[in-house]
Amino acid sequence: MNDEHSKLIEQQGIGIITWRTANYGFLMRNILQHDKGIDADLELTRSIGNFPPIISIQIKARTRFYINKNKELCINVTQQNLEYWRKYGRPVILMVVCITPDDEPSICWKRVDNETDTTIRVNTLNLFSKDSIEEFTRIIEAYYVNFSMAIKVNTVSKLLSDVPSTLGSILNNIENQLIEAQNLIKKHKLNQARLIYRQIAPVCNSSCLVWYNYGLLSIKDEKITEIMQHMLDNFPTRFETYDLLGNYFEAHGNFKQAKEQYEKALQISPHSATVLNSLGLMYYHQGHYEDAIDMFVESIASNDNDQLENSYFNIALCLTAKKEYEMTLICYDICIGLNPYIYDAYNNKGLLLKDCWHIWGALECFDKAIKLNLSHPYALFNSAFLLKDLGYDERALQRFHQIIESNPDFTHAFYNIALIYCRMNNFHKAAFYFGKAIPLLSTMKDLNGLIAINDVGYEVFYFIIIEVNASDVRIISCEAKMNLSLFESFPFYRDYMRYVQLKKVYDPIT
Repeated sequence: MNDEHSKLIEQQGIGIITWRTANYGFLMRNILQHDKGIDADLELTRSIGNFPPIISIQIKARTRFYINKNKELCINVTQQNLEYWRKYGRPVILMVVCITPDDEPSICWKRVDNETDTTIRVNTLNLFSKDSIEEFTRIIEAYYVNFSMAIKVNTVSKLLSDVPSTLGSILNNIENQLIEAQNLIKKHKLNQARLIYRQIAPVCNSSCLVWYNYGLLSIKDEKITEIMQHMLDNFPTRFETYDLLGNYFEAHGNFKQAKEQYEKALQISPHSATVLNSLGLMYYHQGHYEDAIDMFVESIASNDNDQLENSYFNIALCLTAKKEYEMTLICYDICIGLNPYIYDAYNNKGLLLKDCWHIWGALECFDKAIKLNLSHPYALFNSAFLLKDLGYDERALQRFHQIIESNPDFTHAFYNIALIYCRMNNFHKAAFYFGKAIPLLSTMKDLNGLIAINDVGYEVFYFIIIEVNASDVRIISCEAKMNLSLFESFPFYRDYMRYVQLKKVYDPIT
């Protein structure tokens, strides 16, 4: 009797699922012969590209069931079931029909062809509904993508018969290179990133985004004409093609042509945040700040989350140019709130705070930028220069040395290191580092080979005289005159700095 009752419940469950699947837009085909773990196939009534739109189901119907504290139904299966589902050849869903005398039956489900535990825990909140078609589509796509990734290259090409790699390993290699390129871009190592794209682009002829990014990195490279032609030939209906052309013309000062290309891109994608930002930056470079802000605001309204932080960053640039400093800082803070890893936002905010006499806040921003990218020189230099002006010579020296470790041609770093060694009366080292800054020294006015340098800061003043020859430098004298430092010469500035920090005023008086 119990066995017959169970069969009736299972049959009732199959009937409930049959009715629901038809109502939700699936075609259900029962497996006619007895099967070890599959009761039916569900076919989606819409195309999902090259993948067969079929997912298999195992049905369990229950009138009595236990739900644990995590709101999960626990269904026990055998190891044979797990193996069968794993090798079945398509994704498998376990559907549990909960039948009660008072309420409408509910159906919860879980994918099981990738399960390893014989106790299947099915979340009762994961209900079978009209929305399940989206989930099932993603499961089918993921299943066949993973299946394809495991195919050996030497099974699909005689020419590659000695290549044991899988398709997945080759594609993963390309993906890893693209990830490396993006990381290099974040570190401002654009030439290295461009070389990676140059290698990958011929392999990805049909990838618009690969060629688009390659083009943006190559705007002033000899390859740009070839890249733009490839975009026009292969992607004439993509907005990225005309955004790239717009960037090219803008970089070469042809703003009229640039605007025409950006407008073509917007005809294809009227609300593209990428193009709106490109057009806004063109207006910014032309000094049309209000027009630029309009574009960036429109970009924000497009709800493109990938461009949101860029839009606020670009608005901050315009507001700085308009001398609306408090609003600029708000925009940088919004930008950082959206993405706390934006180096330029911290660095730019630090520069503005320094100009507004919020010196300690500036140093904090520079430090945050440095933590994000130890090798990029901008924040390191800004921090080092400010520390030097405050008289923190040892800390400044450490920062300047960090710069030249990653940027051995940074002449201004060598020059400032030399100045600090002069302050320390280490003229031997000062002469050595001045020697590495001779290209910079050659631009300074000299009198009979002598150069006078006023090394002035907030708390320090040193008067230095050096003699520069063709290949070496000699320190003649270094005299400390602290009474001529900015804060000693003009006490008002020290008082003003205290005032703006106390009252949170942002006004970069000079």
